[in-house]
Parts: sequence; C-alpha cells; structure tokens
Amino acid sequence: MARPFHHNLSIEILSKELLIIIFGLCIEDSYDLLCVSQVCQWWRRIVHSCSEFWTEIGMVNPSSDPFGMAKHWVERSGRRLLDISVMEDWNSPPRSVAKQVSVHQFSKALDGTGHRWRTIYLECPPEDVQVILRHLNHSDRRSLESLEVHVRHSSWNDALFDTVAHIIS
Repeated sequence: MARPFHHNLSIEILSKELLIIIFGLCIEDSYDLLCVSQVCQWWRRIVHSCSEFWTEIGMVNPSSDPFGMAKHWVERSGRRLLDISVMEDWNSPPRSVAKQVSVHQFSKALDGTGHRWRTIYLECPPEDVQVILRHLNHSDRRSLESLEVHVRHSSWNDALFDTVAHIIS
C-alpha cells in the first residue's frame, strides 16, 4: 500500500515581494490593512514597510484619535501621493464639539502634505470642507487630480464657494 504524500508548506516560504502582491489584492480598506498587519510580526513588518498601502487617508465620522491615525498613515506613506477623504453620516445627530475637534485634529495631521494630495473626497458639513481645504490654499496643487465635495444643498455658503473656487482656479 502506498503511503500518502504530505506537503508541509508554510506561507513563510513565499517571498516578501509575492506577499506584497497578495496583500495588495486582498486589502480593500484600512480595516483590512490593520487586520493583515496583526497576523504576525513578519506580516506587520512587510505591511508597515510598503508605502503604497498607506496612501488612502480617511476619516468616517469622528474617531477616537484622528490625529494619531492620520499622522501614522502620512508617515507610512513615505513620499507617495495621497487620497484624502472625510465623510460624515448625514443621519447622525447635530454636530457636537467632539466631531468638530476630530476634523480639526485630522486636518492638523495633514499639515505640510497638501502638495501630495492626489484626490480629495469630502462628504461633510461646509465648515469641515473649509478646515480640510485650508491646507491647499498655500501649497502646491500640481498633484491634485480630483476634488469632489458633497454638502447639503442648503449648506452652501459664500465662504465655502470662495474656498472651493480658490482651489480650482
């Protein structure tokens, strides 16, 4: 009787380059990125060393540490172009001080990176749009390919219009 053939294969035999390709195909958002980076120390080192995984910086509703999160993403992204998004749930209760502070902290972490912004997607109140876009007023906008702003129709005001007009002029 023939003995069954067993393979003792481990993912550790895969090269770093191949794992980067696999991770790139599997990682769709920041949650996936964080999950992959927590599997083991080897995967964490690989994910943390690949700047291409850290170029999408977003805030969906207030987070517990928007400054730390955004700063971490900016540092790990190296010199790559960034895709920035801020989204707030339209059905959430009126804006609290905590929400306003979160947007300001998130924005502060992006200081000095405006020249690297490739895309900007904002779905939030006009005051948040102005806070975020303020980073582009005095920086190089050559890298900006796309600017998408969504606010409630009744929320448009002259200051917001002037801010957006300045960016696209």
